[in-house]
Amino acid sequence: GYFINTIFTTVGFGDVYGRNTAERCFIILVEWTGAICFATVVSEIQDMVHKFNRRAHGRKERMQYVRGFLASYHCSDALRREILEWVHFSFMVQHDKADQMGVLESLPLDLQERLALHLNKGMIGEIPLLANIKAQGRAQFLATLALQSGWRLCRDQEEIIVMNSEA
Repeated sequence: GYFINTIFTTVGFGDVYGRNTAERCFIILVEWTGAICFATVVSEIQDMVHKFNRRAHGRKERMQYVRGFLASYHCSDALRREILEWVHFSFMVQHDKADQMGVLESLPLDLQERLALHLNKGMIGEIPLLANIKAQGRAQFLATLALQSGWRLCRDQEEIIVMNSEA
């Protein structure tokens, strides 16, 4: 068992060796611990690369679809560039927002509120109407508002009027 583990974990022979059974068992334990740690790190890296590649593939597919659409309607180069820049930007933001929502939904309400305030970076509290609120429950109110409010990705200088039928 000792020689098989030494070969399997690629530590070689001669540098460290056990002189008796107890030392050999200890070395085997250390070798296997190292192998398990290494396998865990490689697995985590593989998961990160897979997630990145999946997102990149989705973005690439979306960009190809939009390119084909724009080509079929003979859009100008300037318009095509501007649209493709927006599609790329919006794809990344929407996926980041989806990641945030996935994390938020997995948390208990008190942590959701605290994280929503942090992710909001204080923007809701800077709205003039809300900035003047000095009540004791202001932070919780703003957190609830941040969790309940929808979001929309907008271009610079775009005016937005959202009508909500729910009261």
